[in-house]
Amino acid sequence: MLESFELLAIEQAYVVHDDWRWVAGANSENGVPFNHYWRDYKQSLSTWIHSGWSDGDPNMYGYVGHPIQGLATSYIYLQNDPKSAKLEFSKTKAYWHSRLMATLWNAAYSTQWNIGPISEPTVEKYGTKQRPPWNQNGSWPCTTKNCYTGMGQIDLVMTPVGGFGWLVGEDILDRYVTRRVEGATQNRFLIDTVRCGLDPIMVGTNLLHGKRPWYRASRDKEGLKALRPIGKEVPGQGANTGGSR
Repeated sequence: MLESFELLAIEQAYVVHDDWRWVAGANSENGVPFNHYWRDYKQSLSTWIHSGWSDGDPNMYGYVGHPIQGLATSYIYLQNDPKSAKLEFSKTKAYWHSRLMATLWNAAYSTQWNIGPISEPTVEKYGTKQRPPWNQNGSWPCTTKNCYTGMGQIDLVMTPVGGFGWLVGEDILDRYVTRRVEGATQNRFLIDTVRCGLDPIMVGTNLLHGKRPWYRASRDKEGLKALRPIGKEVPGQGANTGGSR
């Protein structure tokens, strides 16, 4: 839970910096953040209920950025669940159950981010009368039929769905590409670079979890750099695929 709040704080800090004029700057109401909070929050929710698919953001935000957010929150769940942390991609029930639970946490975080009490709209005043709709090119007020308010259905769908697909894809890369590199070399710099390069989102969530950027719970010892390459497991122990569960 704490790591999710840390991620939320980081994201909200970026929002405040990027859209300061609506938070407490020239376009805000009296220059006071969260001024008329409940009034504006209810207006935002009403606008969201009647909104369409798009929220007016570039496609990169909805179809790439929010799935990345979903991946990050899924990792936060997995690394804090002892039963899931060491599972690698496999066809086992344990693996798929862990990824489903991570996606549910992803969806819960996404719902809070999009329409919750400390959401993006509550900070940036999306969907309120104070912040009028804008045109597709970003100019405002809206002078065309296609107006955008910052509220839409896209993020609530794409964050968990896209995040789940991205999560499984990263697990496949880790199992069949990163592990192959680990089995072919003892060069720690190369191994760590491959780990970080193929899964940069885990770099961030590892740091939130107090681990090194390249840490892998399935094969790294706690607090150490030691690595046991694939194919050289301790006798009596197999790869952590969840098959024993």
